[in-house]
Amino acid sequence: MGYNKTLFKKAGLDPEKPPQTFGEVLKACEKILAAKAAPKCITWPLHSWFVEQWVAEQGALLANNENGRAARATDVYINSQAVRRVATWWKELYDKGYYAYSGKLEDWDGANQIFVSQQAAMLITSTSDVTFHQTAAFENKYELGTGFLPIPDGVERNGTVVGGASLWLTKGHSQREMEAALTFLLWFTNTENMVRWHKGTGYFPVLETSVKVLEWQRWFQRNPAYRAAFDQLLQTKVNRATQGALIGPFPEVRTIIEEAIQSILQGTPVDQALQRADQRADQVLANYNRSVRR
Repeated sequence: MGYNKTLFKKAGLDPEKPPQTFGEVLKACEKILAAKAAPKCITWPLHSWFVEQWVAEQGALLANNENGRAARATDVYINSQAVRRVATWWKELYDKGYYAYSGKLEDWDGANQIFVSQQAAMLITSTSDVTFHQTAAFENKYELGTGFLPIPDGVERNGTVVGGASLWLTKGHSQREMEAALTFLLWFTNTENMVRWHKGTGYFPVLETSVKVLEWQRWFQRNPAYRAAFDQLLQTKVNRATQGALIGPFPEVRTIIEEAIQSILQGTPVDQALQRADQRADQVLANYNRSVRR
């Protein structure tokens, strides 16, 4: 979570203590709007990825068979208590005028613009945007802060699902091509390049040696906005929830979740929207599983 320390001060909030829970976000939003520090309080793209993170933070699963990791998933848990907690809070934020988004699904740029233009004091987004937001804060004359993803009240923090772009070696190539690809991957992910990649984007480097170099350079002391992502992931518990779900038709399932959230924001009761989405997702999953059965 990124937040505007300048607007926090204007609202009488402690700029060094961002909200940690859903309830704390609501209380902070009330103060921000009451002080007219910003027209809205918080923004993030309407994307299933955030639902998935909040489900993992609760130690819950998004699919059966241990999130599809013990065996192929056959049931998606959209109508779960974990998802209902997220959807209900999201709806409350929206109804109170605290949450803002562009109205489009998966509009990362739209959410970024709302935050950068200081129309909202808080933003939940990818770690890969830290460099962008640090630069934007300097250009727009406000101070950027970062904190952990807020979690539901009364829930023990479980951790987040690692994400971002991935590099893969696929079979079916000649030995020469495989060795060339391996050489490239080893170079691309070496210590020096991971340090450069992290500084240029905010993405988490994949090597401990890169982290040691960054700490030796006092990078985090000079650039504290990058620290929260490290601490959040390093404190994450390793279990099926934080490993994330493996679902064959995941892009379709994500769209179904996003459409359910949008319908909730537009007035459909939470239970009704999630039940309908759950049925749609299970049907999509069943169709997929039939298509790949051997």
